[in-house]
Amino acid sequence: MEDGIVTEQEIKEQAERIVSILKSMEKNYTEEQQREIKELLVEAGVLFTTSQYHALQSLHF
Repeated sequence: MEDGIVTEQEIKEQAERIVSILKSMEKNYTEEQQREIKELLVEAGVLFTTSQYHALQSLHF
């Protein structure tokens, strides 16, 4: 992304990093901790998506 272009390969690599972290968490965190983290991730995803949608709305005159 340093070049200002996001490639499919970069997205794939980022997704793989996230999956790796989640697998590690499953081994090291209690079920309650995992539930809280998953809820946080979902809410962060919603915030990101809604903020991106809001930004796109400003592009429509």
